[in-house]
Amino acid sequence: KKRNNYGKAAVLNLPAIDAEISQAAVSSDEASVEECDLRCTDCLIPSLRDAVNNALHNGDISQVNEFARKLAQKERVWGEAEFAKYKALLEAGGCTSLQDAVQIMEEAGEYELYPQISGVSDYTRMILLEKYPDLPQQLLRNGMAASFGRMMLDEKMGILTDYGLIRRKDGQPIQDICQESLEKAPSGPQLEKMEL
Repeated sequence: KKRNNYGKAAVLNLPAIDAEISQAAVSSDEASVEECDLRCTDCLIPSLRDAVNNALHNGDISQVNEFARKLAQKERVWGEAEFAKYKALLEAGGCTSLQDAVQIMEEAGEYELYPQISGVSDYTRMILLEKYPDLPQQLLRNGMAASFGRMMLDEKMGILTDYGLIRRKDGQPIQDICQESLEKAPSGPQLEKMEL
């Protein structure tokens, strides 16, 4: 959304082509996009709103537009379940940059989302039944079982999000999702050339 000093605004849906971006600036009575106050008013991924606004505040609508383009491409391929997993990963990682979000987009296949797992007791039941399928139900209801689930969460074997439980497919602990992504990304000059 673009707003000038006179309060006139134009809404721009991203991704957009350059002509649409220029037209939005003209509609808000500004001569160029650089003169507009840009901000995200409706985001498909609420946890990225600050990252989008930071990029826009720094005058980088092209970075936001390129991210929106990549996200739209992934949305067409992923489907609803994969998109929910991506949103869970971003929430779990607390990602604050679009660069992190792009890297995680490429690594989403390394994780599993369990939308039916919404709390520690659900997680405990899932873990114990995976390891011991014949475990009597009464053992799942005691305090010891709940403390086991909390311990597994503390060890980052999974992270509970608003979308469900997210965990790695390889069974390894989840460190810092954004940090893991940065460690896998190219370093030095190659990182600066990476498209967003």
